Amino acid sequence: MSHPTAWLRCLILTFGTVLSAACVSVTPEGAQVRVTNNLDVVRGCEFVGNVKDLSVYVDGDESLKRMLNDAGRLGGNVLYLGTQIGALRLGEVYRCER
Repeated sequence: MSHPTAWLRCLILTFGTVLSAACVSVTPEGAQVRVTNNLDVVRGCEFVGNVKDLSVYVDGDESLKRMLNDAGRLGGNVLYLGTQIGALRLGEVYRCER
C-alpha cells in the first residue's frame, strides 16, 4: 500500500469505523438485559448464545452497550460477563425467569 491515495483511503475508512462505533445507544431489547458476573444468577436459566465485542477504539461502556444489544437481539434477559482477554470481552446470554 505504497500509493498515497490508498493509504488515505485506508485512514478514512478506519477513522469512519471508529466514529460510528463510538455512537452506540442501548436498544429497547438491550435495555431488558441485566448484567452479572455471578454464575449463581444464571444457574437454571436457558443458555441462548454467546456475544463478544472488541473494544480497542472505544471505552468499555460502549462495548457493554453493544453486548447488551446483541444479547437482547438473541432473546436473552441476562448477560453473564465472565471473561475479558485484553480488549476482547466475552459474554454468555441466558433467558431466565424473572
